[in-house]
Amino acid sequence: MKLNLPSYLKPGPGVVITGAFIGPGTVTLCLMAGVTSGVSLLWALLFSTFATILLQDMVVRLALQSQQTLETLILHQIKNPLTQRMMAIFIFVAIIVGNSAYQSGNLAGTSLGINFIFPSWKIAWVCFFVAMFCIMVLLTSNSKRFKNMLGLMVLAMSISFLAMALYFCPDAVSLIKGLLLPTLEDGQLMLALGLVGTTVVPYNLFLHSSLLFNAPVADLPALRKEGAFSIFVGGLISMAIVIVGNKALGMDINNAVDMAAVLQNAIGSWSLILLGIGLFAAGLSSALTAPMAAGSVASGLWNCFFRPQKKVGAAISVSVVFIGAYVAITQVNNLWVIKTAQVINGLLLPVFIIFILWLLNDRSLMKNSRNTLLYNLGGFFVLLVSLALAIKTIISLIS
Repeated sequence: MKLNLPSYLKPGPGVVITGAFIGPGTVTLCLMAGVTSGVSLLWALLFSTFATILLQDMVVRLALQSQQTLETLILHQIKNPLTQRMMAIFIFVAIIVGNSAYQSGNLAGTSLGINFIFPSWKIAWVCFFVAMFCIMVLLTSNSKRFKNMLGLMVLAMSISFLAMALYFCPDAVSLIKGLLLPTLEDGQLMLALGLVGTTVVPYNLFLHSSLLFNAPVADLPALRKEGAFSIFVGGLISMAIVIVGNKALGMDINNAVDMAAVLQNAIGSWSLILLGIGLFAAGLSSALTAPMAAGSVASGLWNCFFRPQKKVGAAISVSVVFIGAYVAITQVNNLWVIKTAQVINGLLLPVFIIFILWLLNDRSLMKNSRNTLLYNLGGFFVLLVSLALAIKTIISLIS
């Protein structure tokens, strides 16, 4: 018997975005937020979830109305050839080099999740086979199969982290205060901005537009609902991870391995299986979407300046996986590359938001679908937060 699910419950582009922003880095940061600050910073994740919904919704409207990808629209708005090429280089470095740097963490996180479930398996070999699996999926899977796979990953994360969060859930008063009453104690500003930055991810704006820019305009309402619902679920997963971290509040926890020991002592070995499933799903979803985003953006940039080539995107995607696998297996110290990517991403996010707001208010492009006053106010507020993130990134680099 075939189930007739509402359109927003069927895996679509939105579930790919959710799988993209919840990676091992997000899991680790959310766990550390719970360990150091309890549930007092849940409001930062609530804000970042709705900020992401707002920005991605704008990108969906923009892509379908224009039938163009975001990088193409941005470059077409720049009339000076030199400035246009400089922007293309910045986008390329931010998306492709950044995702190559992050891919090593995605593969390592996936392998660690499997290692929690099967401790005897060698992480280096697991990492190698996960990388080969990613390449196979990226080269052979069609769009529908890929979205269904990401849907399963998000479902696995939901079950594992929400189950643990329900088990460790604090009292209702603390939870409501953490969600609805923004507070910042000493040393929490950078952590709060980090929680926002790990959710509002620049490359997801480009990924989302490339996934649906050629969809029929009639699909716009369904795609907006699916995107909002999927990202909201992603926000709930991130909040659940913070609640799990709250179990170890005040303890000396530095990574997921330390957290695994705390959970095992608290509720037994089955917690390792849940944490392993969650970390595996988070790592694999990001390990698939990061090279996919890099490939799609590289292909879009190539098409803006040269004759279109279908193999450019696939070549970049495979290269990103290979680079990430090499760094993860050999344990090369790529901290400076990651920091460089973070700086470029942090600085470009406000630029991308300005372009999106500009494009969405362009009468000739959007016609009667231009931004409303409420959307503009919301976008402007998110822009201010992104500027704070950029300043935080610069401060982190200097220190």
